[in-house]
Amino acid sequence: MKTNTTPSLVSTSTPAVGSGFTLGLDLGDRQHHVCVLDATGHIVREAALPNTRPALAQLLAEFPRSTVALEAGTHSPWISRYLTAHGSTLFK
Repeated sequence: MKTNTTPSLVSTSTPAVGSGFTLGLDLGDRQHHVCVLDATGHIVREAALPNTRPALAQLLAEFPRSTVALEAGTHSPWISRYLTAHGSTLFK
């Protein structure tokens, strides 16, 4: 999922409407990497984003009510609470 380039979280594609998206989050101390899949399993975005609540809020605004596969680590407790409080479902 990680690449040599750091794509922007901002996209020129059509914004997501509704659910059906799955987000894979690789957590880091300073930044996270995300891979977004549509309902058919196609990658619609891969990006890096800062480890901040505003960056997560922007991601959730673009992909509301998504299912999230979250890496277990130091940041996963607060991030999992944040994601579920904002309507996401954690993949178990």
